[in-house]
Order: sequence, then structure tokens, then C-alpha cells
Amino acid sequence: MKVYFNQKGISLIKISIYMLLVALFYFGYLYVPVVIRYYNIKEAVSGAANQALSDKRDDLIRTNFSKRLKKEYGINVHPTALVIIREPSRSRVSAKMQYQEHIRYVPFDYIHVINITAEHTAMGHYMAY
Repeated sequence: MKVYFNQKGISLIKISIYMLLVALFYFGYLYVPVVIRYYNIKEAVSGAANQALSDKRDDLIRTNFSKRLKKEYGINVHPTALVIIREPSRSRVSAKMQYQEHIRYVPFDYIHVINITAEHTAMGHYMAY
């Protein structure tokens, strides 16, 4: 059994593939900066937790954290978004941050919730999630 495609059928397949590729590149173009921003914030939270091991001034750490994100990455995060939790019995410091950003895609809007916890211990162990 032979199947013959006419010119109209082939054109429809080509335009469908083209539209799919354009859509994939468009959403990749919009999504990649969000992922990069997430990892930049994660690195800053880890740095704040590491600084909290040696510095007991939580207000200074929060202010430096907020300034670093604003200066290096252009992200406005209020200093109170960072919560520092100290466990003196285990020599562990945790830094938690929850942040929401409104992302606008052309067909829809999206609220990206970033919830990061970084833990550092005096022994040099590090864990971020």
C-alpha cells in the first residue's frame, strides 16, 4: 500500500514542526534566566549561612545579603526574607529564605516561589536544599 503526501500535507507538517521549535526556544529563552536567578539566590543564602558561623550580628548579615543580591544580580529582596537559625549545641547555622517573584510570560503569568535552606556546621559540612 503506497501512501502519497500531497503538497498541502507536507507544508502542514513543516509549519507544525517549525512552530513547535519556535515555541520551545521562546519558553527556553524565558525560563533559563529564572533558573540562573534561582542558583544565584541559592549561592547567596549559602554565603549568608557561612558568614553566620563566625559573625553573630544577624541584622548585618541580612543587610549584606540583601545588598549583595541587589548589587550583583539586580534582585530586590527585603532583608527580613532571610531567617537565620542557630543551634549552639550542634554548632550548626541554618539560613532560610522564602521569596516570590512574578514572572510574565506572554500567554500567562507565573508566580515563582523560591524556598531555600542552607546549613553550615563548624566542622565544614554544608548542605543546601
